[in-house]
Amino acid sequence: MKPRTQALLVVGMMLMTTGCQSIVKGPASLFSPPASAAKAGSAEESSFSALATSDGKRMPSARLLAAMAKAKEGEIQPGKVSPEAQMKIRDEVRQIYQQALQVDPNHLESLRGLANNYTNLEHYDKALVNFRKALAKHPNDATLWLEYGQCLNRQKDFAGALQAFEKGLEIDVENRQLTQHMGFTLARAGQPEKAIGFLTRSMGAPAAYYNVGRMLVHTKQGDLAKVYLRRSLEENPEFEPAKNLLASLSSESATTTARAQLDVSVSTEQRPEE
Repeated sequence: MKPRTQALLVVGMMLMTTGCQSIVKGPASLFSPPASAAKAGSAEESSFSALATSDGKRMPSARLLAAMAKAKEGEIQPGKVSPEAQMKIRDEVRQIYQQALQVDPNHLESLRGLANNYTNLEHYDKALVNFRKALAKHPNDATLWLEYGQCLNRQKDFAGALQAFEKGLEIDVENRQLTQHMGFTLARAGQPEKAIGFLTRSMGAPAAYYNVGRMLVHTKQGDLAKVYLRRSLEENPEFEPAKNLLASLSSESATTTARAQLDVSVSTEQRPEE
């Protein structure tokens, strides 16, 4: 069963058990919560049950709304859904998360979801505001620090991202994702030797040297990249990704040298007579 189908089935079952079927019509049908519901805070957070309003109607809890938003996100399938349709879905997701936060301003998954949604929309200022709100209320969530760091990385704020990953590793020192992101960001920030230490912990030495080399190629440091690719092959002479990339760089280097020699030759031949 596809993840999207599973998510929709879960939400459907929750809606059947809480009597909230009428809200599955999109964000326009989600009604505003009463002031008393916003004050309920974590009292309702632990339940998927609907909340009763003063006029006798029922409304979904923040946790249920967050699950609905997650299910809606499952409709985003790059390559199958047009960019315009993806943008529309993300906007609907944003509205659902905002509705959840009206019910419970401290709800972690809604804060996280809204921040990540803004990141995907490339509304980085709004993403950072929501990440910081979430971290102020949930500072011991290592994954939240990871996602915050990823958002900073997308803005090329490598110093800020490294601080975020470091905070996450203080909470969960064995977190492989945090360790890898720390290593890759160090490489992008011009600290390849430090990067090797973190990447070796998460993927082994041959892959660590290879990935640093690949990052150096990305930052147009081909000669230094070759150094790290050779070190990868010292660790494992049969490591195919390093062998292939090094061969490609060597071929490009030979072609560049040949072109340079040809240019010099042509320049000499075409030198004006004295």
